[in-house]
Amino acid sequence: MERPDERLDIPAAAVRLGRPIHAVYHLIRTGQLASEKVRVPGRDGRSVRKHMIRVQDLDAIDRLRSHDDHVAAIRAAATPLTESQITRIRRALEVRRQ
Repeated sequence: MERPDERLDIPAAAVRLGRPIHAVYHLIRTGQLASEKVRVPGRDGRSVRKHMIRVQDLDAIDRLRSHDDHVAAIRAAATPLTESQITRIRRALEVRRQ
């Protein structure tokens, strides 16, 4: 069970999102994903700075991406409206305003 304050490093976050590591860095750089730099012990005993990302933030960005993918798929499958359909919709909306 995950704790609410659990944090993952970049490689673990990339695996969780199913995206490459550079995509996670891009999300951080563009401000779409919050991260915190912390000092952790490195492999050779020296400390290194790592980006740590909250699991909650990862889940939120994943839900947003799923929603955007769903909307894009619907828009790609929808046929464009004809001019007569657009005219009928405009007339119906004008009648409601009055």
